[in-house]
Amino acid sequence: MKLLSIKILLISIISSFLLGCGFEPLLSQKNQIYRIEKTYIEGDRRLGQILANNLNLTSASDRKASIYINADLSKEISDRSTAGKIKEYSINITYNIKIIDSESLKVLIEKRFDKSGSYQTSVLHLDTLNNEKKIVNNLIKSIAEQIMNDLSLIKN
Repeated sequence: MKLLSIKILLISIISSFLLGCGFEPLLSQKNQIYRIEKTYIEGDRRLGQILANNLNLTSASDRKASIYINADLSKEISDRSTAGKIKEYSINITYNIKIIDSESLKVLIEKRFDKSGSYQTSVLHLDTLNNEKKIVNNLIKSIAEQIMNDLSLIKN
């Protein structure tokens, strides 16, 4: 009984220490300096718009920036069966991103993001298309997180 009460006491002390320390993630929306005011998309407009929608940037900041997105997607056959039937595709997504401070016109970020992935074909064509859509969305989310991290790390 005494051992149980000591464990409960230790757990409550540790939890109160962790919850009361004021820990806050460095890359949270609260710490973002810029908000995206305008978005310009070139290349594959659908991919560019999906990326813009995945950018979870704050709207509370006073400093405004514009983002220029040039998107490209390439799809190749990466594996075939001995009969010549396609078994796997590989997809490569490329984004050239440029973020510019709207007031000073200073380039904040100018970077190329490349991500690739592969997916299996299915017996049903609809399933193959769904597999492609899932891999594309996962790659875009990963790139959006990288962009948000880069933007959060910009110093005043």
